[in-house]
Amino acid sequence: GAWVAYNIARVPLRREGKQNDVKLVISYLSINHMGYVMLAIAAAGAAAGLADVNSRAIAVNGAIVQMFAHGLSTGALFFLAGSLAERTGSYELTSFGGLRMVVPVLAGLMGVAMFANLGLPGLAGFVGEFFIFRGTWASLPFWTILAMLGLVISALALLLMYQRIFSGPLNPRWRALPDLSLREWGVLVPLLALLVIFGIYPLPLMSLANETALAVVRFFVGA
Repeated sequence: GAWVAYNIARVPLRREGKQNDVKLVISYLSINHMGYVMLAIAAAGAAAGLADVNSRAIAVNGAIVQMFAHGLSTGALFFLAGSLAERTGSYELTSFGGLRMVVPVLAGLMGVAMFANLGLPGLAGFVGEFFIFRGTWASLPFWTILAMLGLVISALALLLMYQRIFSGPLNPRWRALPDLSLREWGVLVPLLALLVIFGIYPLPLMSLANETALAVVRFFVGA
């Protein structure tokens, strides 16, 4: 998923049969994130003796936090992509460029959502990914290393997408675009605030998830 998203983001121009759509980049990165969740589930069900119960529970805990953080960051990214399309009538990356000069607040908040999505420390996405990889390393080290390479490719895809939208020369068609409205602020602030809060202090969320994680691991161990 990360590799496909990267290739979509880096296409310089739209070609016949190919699209460089903002939604496609975000969608393929979502597939990549769910791959991390599946890795944690695989670690929980690994053959007996390959990992202790604590490592398996850590992986499942990370998966639960990852799903929560992914819902917030990906929801924010899709919402912002829709806000851009509402203003410009297009999702195509080749339609944009230089928008940071005319919609700086939208650019800033999309940057926060993007960094949360790629797992920047201090945001909830990092917590989920860290615990997944910490827990899966004990039983599935090869697949953990492979999955961690996806983090680098995901970061490249998101940074390229952001660059294509907000950096470079401004498309003259978008000189008068309005910045975020009060309604859009009302949608985005709760999503981004939760990403920051649980990125800095994830204990309440992980405490809720821990019993479920242990129950899942005990089920697999018993099976």
